[in-house]
Amino acid sequence: MSSPVKVVSVGRLAQAVLGKGDARVLAVFERSAYVETAAGLACIGVLGNGPLNAVCEFLPTGLRAGDSVRTDLSGATSWRPRPAPAFEPSLVLESLDQLSKSARSTLPSEGLGYLLDGSRDRPDAVKSLDQWIAKPDGTPDAAAGLIGLGPGLTPSGDDLVGGVLCALHAAGFKEAATRLAGWALPIATTATSRISYAHLACAAEGECGETLNDAMVALLSGQPPDLQRIDSIGHTSGWDALAGVALALGALGHSQIRQNAPL
Repeated sequence: MSSPVKVVSVGRLAQAVLGKGDARVLAVFERSAYVETAAGLACIGVLGNGPLNAVCEFLPTGLRAGDSVRTDLSGATSWRPRPAPAFEPSLVLESLDQLSKSARSTLPSEGLGYLLDGSRDRPDAVKSLDQWIAKPDGTPDAAAGLIGLGPGLTPSGDDLVGGVLCALHAAGFKEAATRLAGWALPIATTATSRISYAHLACAAEGECGETLNDAMVALLSGQPPDLQRIDSIGHTSGWDALAGVALALGALGHSQIRQNAPL
């Protein structure tokens, strides 16, 4: 393309990717396109803020896979996720209980969002991951089937694991997040798509889109997340990722309370 695409807001990783010069288009959607440079993948278009996202006023028409795209970052605002408050187990568990009750009537029929309903049974792979979060020894090998599980650009299992990674970082359990990332990312190199891998790699560093980040901050602050915004993320990606956040925060909360209980 001859004229550059003007970027309004850009995430940290997208800025690094697009700062390398012209990008090659990998995939085009109605409101966005994934592009690639030597530094990795980024997503440009009319979309929300996120670490991989470069928000534009409009997506150029006629884009096709293989095209070359130039971006203008000179007027872009650098977006960064909001920091989360300190982790308070009892407060978080109260928030999760409220979330479970309020989400039941709006959960999608597809994906893993149903896990937000605490009355529903969990698959063995999810139970295994839950147990590992509470006691992160070794690796959660029984949960390996979650990586790449489900259809779509970012499969439900990937979104769930990404939500877990982001929540571990947000709650201050960075060592557990590093261990989980060291286990999940090598599996994801062959078990899922390049685009989904890129999002998992962001989550491994504790970074996610603005809507999920706001939901985590809300839960850690004792507030309910905005479920309408969660519902707007992908087909079921918002719900899947929020289920991962809830899984991690719940396991951490119960584990911390057990550890601090008097003998």
